Amino acid sequence: AAAMGFKFLSWMLVFSFPFVLVIGGAGYLIGEQGVPYAFPASMALVFLIILPMFPSVMAHFAMPVELDAWLVPKIAPRIPSMLTASLMWSVLFLVTITPVVALNVGSYLYNKEAIAEFSLGTESNAQTRIEFTQRQDKGEVDSNEKIELKSLNWDAWYVPLGAYLVSTFWFSVTLLVAGRSNGLFTYYYKKELELIDKAPEVTYTAKGVKEKPIFNLKLSNPAPFVTRYMAKLIDSVVLVLIFGFLVGFLLFIGYMTGMATEMSLMIAVGVWFLVYLIYSSSSESGELQGTPGKQMMKLFVVNKEGNRISGGVAFGRIFVYTLLLPVAWITMFTDAEGRGLHDMILGTQVRMIKERKKKKKEAEV
Repeated sequence: AAAMGFKFLSWMLVFSFPFVLVIGGAGYLIGEQGVPYAFPASMALVFLIILPMFPSVMAHFAMPVELDAWLVPKIAPRIPSMLTASLMWSVLFLVTITPVVALNVGSYLYNKEAIAEFSLGTESNAQTRIEFTQRQDKGEVDSNEKIELKSLNWDAWYVPLGAYLVSTFWFSVTLLVAGRSNGLFTYYYKKELELIDKAPEVTYTAKGVKEKPIFNLKLSNPAPFVTRYMAKLIDSVVLVLIFGFLVGFLLFIGYMTGMATEMSLMIAVGVWFLVYLIYSSSSESGELQGTPGKQMMKLFVVNKEGNRISGGVAFGRIFVYTLLLPVAWITMFTDAEGRGLHDMILGTQVRMIKERKKKKKEAEV
C-alpha cells in the first residue's frame, strides 16, 4: 500500500508535468494580465483532465509490468473506450472527497485574518532577527540590549489543525471507495487496458546465482558482538543524517516563528526518536528481519522459536533497548546466544547467517 502511494505521488508529478507546463503556464500568463483566478482555474482544469486517467494508471501499477502507467501516449488513447466508466469513477471520487476539501478550505476561510496576521508576524520577526544580527556584527548592540519580537497568535491554527485531523478520517473513506471501484474497473476493463499480468520469464545460469538467505536457527549462528556493533554503526549514519535534517528544519521554523531554540531542539529530538523507533521496528519485523545495517552484516532478528517477530515485539524490543542503554549490551558477552537484556525481556535474539556448504555435485556446476 505504501509503495502504491509513493508511485501515485510520483506519477502525479511526472504525468501532469506536460499539462501543467502548457495549461498551467497559459493560466499564469493570463493571470499576469489581470484576469482573476486564471492560474488556479488552469490548475483545476489540469486536475480534471488527468483524473479520468487515474483508474487506468493504478490498474497498471498493480501489475508486474507497469511501464505503460508512466507514458501519456500509452494511457491517453485507451481512455475513449472506457470513458463512461472513467468519468463515473472520477465523479465518485470528487463526491467522496468533497467533505475533505470543504473542511480544510472552510477552516482556512474561517481563520483567514488570524492566519494572515500570524504570517505577517513571522515575517516581521525574521526581519527583526536579521537586522539585530547585522547590528551585532557591526558592534552596534549593547550587551544589555535584547531582541524584541512580536507575540504570535498560535490560536489561529487550532481550528485549521482540528479540521485537518477530522478530514483525514473521512479521507480514509474516500480512499476505500476509490480503491474498491478501481478494482472493479480493472476487472471489467482488463482487455481494453491491455494489462501485462505476467512478468517475462528470466532464466539464470547456475554460476553466480545469489540464493535468498534462509532465516532460521539451524542455518545461522549467534551474532558476534563486533558484527552487531558494526551494523549499529551503519544504521547510525542513516539516523544521524535524519537527525541533522530535522534539527536544521526545526531551527529554521523556530527562527521564522520566534520559537525558543531549546523548544525547537526538543521537538527535533522527539520526532527523531519516533522515526528511530519506526525505522528499527518496521525493518526487524519485515521480510528481511533486520535494519539496513543488519542486512549488510548478514544479521537478522528472530524470536526464541526462530520465527519472524511481530511489529509490536519489534517496537517493544527497540524501545526497551533504548531505555536500558548502555547496560543492554552487558549480557551479550555472557549469554550463550549472545542476547542483550532487551532480547531476554522480549524473547528475541540476533542471528548471523551461516554460509551454506555446497554439495559436491552443486560445486561442480
